[in-house]
Amino acid sequence: MQRNRTVFAAILLTPLMLAGCGSVPERDYQALLQSGLPDCPDSPNCVKTDARSDSHRVDDFQLTGDWPQQKQAIIAAATSMKRTELVEEKPYYLRFEATSLLMRFVDDLEVLYRPEHGLEVRSASRVGHSDFGVNRERVETLRAKLN
Repeated sequence: MQRNRTVFAAILLTPLMLAGCGSVPERDYQALLQSGLPDCPDSPNCVKTDARSDSHRVDDFQLTGDWPQQKQAIIAAATSMKRTELVEEKPYYLRFEATSLLMRFVDDLEVLYRPEHGLEVRSASRVGHSDFGVNRERVETLRAKLN
């Protein structure tokens, strides 16, 4: 009986412990401006504008106004989503962390504006394989809030 409880506790606690292990290294801002946001990995827990694969690609964002206006609108829209906070801000780059309600998994929502290429948006899970469509839904919610 005690062994069953130990195994059950280990099964429940492992995802919680792993959630704290995933993190995004601080991105080289100058490299981002040159190359853009990184493409999604093969796993289905990431979406991005201009992704190489159709399964990871989301439509481009068509926003009006200049970048400072767009930036403020993006910050307001993203932080209005539940459990989403701005954690990094550079002149042309924003990174938000979105935390799931139950398991406390952290996903990253990144926005990069490159004047010669336009707006790039990427949302990705830090851990796990599948995200059950959460990242795509997050990007589409952001789009809806901005339109």
